[in-house]
Amino acid sequence: MNDLVNPVPEIYLNHQRDSLLEENLVQSSIQIPVHGMRNMEMQLSNWGTPPGSNEAGLLFSYIKPGDAISLDIGLNNTTRLFEGEITAIEEIYGEGAPQLSLLAEDKLHKLARIRYSNAYEDMSIDDIIQSISSQLNVATDINVSSEISSFNQINESHLACLLRIGERFNIHLRLEDNTLRMRPEEDDADPIQYHVQRDIESIRFIADLNQQSKTSRSYGWNLINNEATEGSSHNITDGQTAKTILEELSWGNEEITPQPFPMSQLQAENYAQAQYSRQAQAFVSARMSCIGDERLSSGKQIKITGGSPRFNGVYRIMDCLHQFDRSNGYQCQLLLQKPLIEEPL
Repeated sequence: MNDLVNPVPEIYLNHQRDSLLEENLVQSSIQIPVHGMRNMEMQLSNWGTPPGSNEAGLLFSYIKPGDAISLDIGLNNTTRLFEGEITAIEEIYGEGAPQLSLLAEDKLHKLARIRYSNAYEDMSIDDIIQSISSQLNVATDINVSSEISSFNQINESHLACLLRIGERFNIHLRLEDNTLRMRPEEDDADPIQYHVQRDIESIRFIADLNQQSKTSRSYGWNLINNEATEGSSHNITDGQTAKTILEELSWGNEEITPQPFPMSQLQAENYAQAQYSRQAQAFVSARMSCIGDERLSSGKQIKITGGSPRFNGVYRIMDCLHQFDRSNGYQCQLLLQKPLIEEPL
């Protein structure tokens, strides 16, 4: 655990540290989803004596939409929690001193600005993703599917297209350290440990068999070979998963995945597995509140100890909210998931 964290963020505007922003920061929140854009909201006190002036007035008239903004936090070696651009500015009056609110989004927002219609023929999914992401001028880490096929983008933004591709294969899209990442999640060698009686403010667990199935199937048709395609899922891990428990109880049946429509045998298998894995990974979930830790981010894993045996274990962070305000300091809110319980219900 990292108990000692500098509670005051470092804020950079157009790549220069801005002490005026830091001194007048009221609160900030950074949302880090496992699949999609990272965003930041920041509220500032917008009244005081501007540098170089002897009279009180509005402080932040120099901030403009499109300005680059980033936020770091940490004790010794600060971690960059957010880097992006300001996409909205709001001024608030009548509730005490004037307030300024900023909304910023990471570089992925640029892929959401324009709708396109494109036909990608005889290309792999990895090549399609690489072609779209080249517009961002970032490094890429892509491993979705190398199968050569055709894919249509019809009146949708590049971001919506990438998100849709990711959902087909249950693979998440996000920016990490200025790298566009679309590849299967990996296990952490040394997950951060949290004891439920010592290291957290609150946590709520649930193991929910609703919306779980024993297997998923996907049916389609290969137009080139003029033959049917059929794919089925397999269990994603050993132990007391939802599939294992449903089989023991003789509950439920298989689930048919009607969309997306597979046009090859490999697609049918991938789509069925993606649908099943998405459900199975969410069998056990938890919502957790803890003291802020800059190491926490969606996609990473943490290890929960000190609770009941069924809910202890390693969870993946699916959504991570970093919050700072002058009253409560630095906190994190997490959505956690894992596919199994440690003992039968």
